[in-house]
Amino acid sequence: MTRPAVRVILVRHGETRENKEGIIQGQRNTALNEVGEEQARMVGERLKAEKIDWLVSSDLQRAVKTAEAIQMHHADTKLETDRELRERNMGDMEGRPGRDLRGGQMSGGETVGGFRGRVVGWWKRRVVMRGDGLKTVVVCTHGGVITTLVEALVGSRRAGAGAGAGAGAGVRITRSCPNASLTVLEVGADGTATVLVYADVTHLSLTSDSSADFQPHTRDVT
Repeated sequence: MTRPAVRVILVRHGETRENKEGIIQGQRNTALNEVGEEQARMVGERLKAEKIDWLVSSDLQRAVKTAEAIQMHHADTKLETDRELRERNMGDMEGRPGRDLRGGQMSGGETVGGFRGRVVGWWKRRVVMRGDGLKTVVVCTHGGVITTLVEALVGSRRAGAGAGAGAGAGVRITRSCPNASLTVLEVGADGTATVLVYADVTHLSLTSDSSADFQPHTRDVT
């Protein structure tokens, strides 16, 4: 029997003080600020009509609090946390201004390859190789995780993240992934993933229809 396609909604956590001030967070357990809390509420409103089969989050509180705002509308859905969904470990750069990373040497953190391997490995084990009939998965995580995963899926069949991937018609993919944005992937029976929506933030607009269906779009989010 062919496994039905699985839709995966990747949610970046709401804003933190460190996001606003340009501070490198990495795996520091930073909290949402007031803007981030409101963004999380809007994400929850946006996803309240979804039938969520699995809700999973990074165990860092900025992601967990965003996930809890979603779970509020899905009382029968258990929230699972997974440390494999944490942001890249930035070693001694954590807590420093982002400009320091451009000219400095990082010590004690994850390499780019190591981080990519962790993210893609999680995807293979927890999404591609599952066979328990999931239809809609919501993953609350971090900007680095989302951009790294999408880059691996779309940019390289050698990433081992299934049988390759592509972007749906009209979808523009950039390296930017704003706070509280939504990225939607569809995973076929063979593990092939298609990016249907990338870094959508229309739900954060006070004039947007929070119950509208997801639509592929071409808006540049850089």
